[in-house]
Amino acid sequence: MVPANYFTPLVAKAKEIGRELDIETAFFGHAGDGNIHICVIREDQSDEEWEQAKADYEARIYPLISDLGGLPSAEYGIGLEKKEHLGDFFSEDDIDVFRAIKRALDPNNTLNPGKIFDL
Repeated sequence: MVPANYFTPLVAKAKEIGRELDIETAFFGHAGDGNIHICVIREDQSDEEWEQAKADYEARIYPLISDLGGLPSAEYGIGLEKKEHLGDFFSEDDIDVFRAIKRALDPNNTLNPGKIFDL
């Protein structure tokens, strides 16, 4: 469970980062179980501008989430989009344990290959 004082500073700082990067943001979630969804909203940027703006936002938001005691994902898992930020939240030793569990439960890497991390 995230700290009780997590949501207000996260939303405030995430909005501030969005303004600095000229990205519109929206927030919704499940405060009772500690989940918040941060939506970055594309407006009239070109594909290249949008990908760069989104990458810049993520490079700042994931360390903030970690610093505030949160995690990068909840009910939907890490998947492909957030896997490059896993190191903001877990040590390399933790990730090695995750990999060992994956290898033990899925030795042929047939279940969602490439998700979370590459084996």
